[in-house]
Amino acid sequence: MAVTGTAPVKKTWNWLGSQQAVRVISILMVVYLLMLGWLTYRQAEIVECQASYADASARSTQARVDIAAQDRRLTLADQTADEANEVALDRLLGAMAVQERTGQGPVRVAFAELLKTRTASAQVRATSKAERARLEEERRKNPPPDSPTETCG
Repeated sequence: MAVTGTAPVKKTWNWLGSQQAVRVISILMVVYLLMLGWLTYRQAEIVECQASYADASARSTQARVDIAAQDRRLTLADQTADEANEVALDRLLGAMAVQERTGQGPVRVAFAELLKTRTASAQVRATSKAERARLEEERRKNPPPDSPTETCG
């Protein structure tokens, strides 16, 4: 194929057909393929690292969700025990307020009920305290993973 036009275009066209041009283009292709291979390898490393982060984050999040649900259950048990104490105390105070009319019987019954309720509440609080300590240990065992920007660089 004959190239017509200016001298620099002809010169370049002719050079592209030379052995020297074939060598330069071959070297550039090898460099290109090496760079492409390295970039592909790095991309695979980053994708793998991000997948590991996602897995670790999902495990940590699920553990923390479970711990939070257990903590809410303990809080509800504590609140229920506190309310039972308040009700028992109110009954005792009410019985004491009308003691002159009703006698000591209702006061004794209300006082026994208050003692029983307070004992049960103390057991609930002790159980909650022990469970919360266990839950805190679980939180420490399931920290959120380091950010992928820190670990996948």
